[in-house]
Amino acid sequence: MVEGEAYFELKKCIVINILNFNLLHETDQYHSVFKLKEANQEFELVDDLEIHYLELKKFVEVNDYDQLSTLDQWLLFIRDTSDDKKQELIDHIKKRNEVINMAGEILNRVSQDEEARAIYQQRRKWYLDKVSSEKYLLHEGEEKGRKAEKIEMAQELIRKGMDSDFIQEVTKLPKEEVESIKREKRN
Repeated sequence: MVEGEAYFELKKCIVINILNFNLLHETDQYHSVFKLKEANQEFELVDDLEIHYLELKKFVEVNDYDQLSTLDQWLLFIRDTSDDKKQELIDHIKKRNEVINMAGEILNRVSQDEEARAIYQQRRKWYLDKVSSEKYLLHEGEEKGRKAEKIEMAQELIRKGMDSDFIQEVTKLPKEEVESIKREKRN
């Protein structure tokens, strides 16, 4: 916007976020639209800004492919175009939607470019490594938490004067570890 221009001359701004995870746990809808509203009386501030969230994990396919909306066609194309098992569906969508067909042709051309494909593969590998690492770290954290819980329970049972066999049975800790905790407690 240039200084001195009227606000009504602004072009509408639409932000589209396509997510391969669930962000909005308050709704089961895969398509959510947000606008700026006054918090108490809920009137729109401007109609010039929309923020769309498309959550692919919530998107459920319909059985009648002829009844798909244009948005549904795009989401299927985006999500499933590289899935060999879904090629018949993708081809059906491309036949029905000229713009998606054009996007498919562009995608095929770009995919044939070795450098572009290598960049894609590197990004894909980075993403998969990141997801794997996060899952591993989460698993490790949960394991450490469970172990710490068992040790705390063992310490509490030791304070209450329980014998090692009982503590081992309750906590499922190895006998050597229970004995080690008892020794630490004495020192």
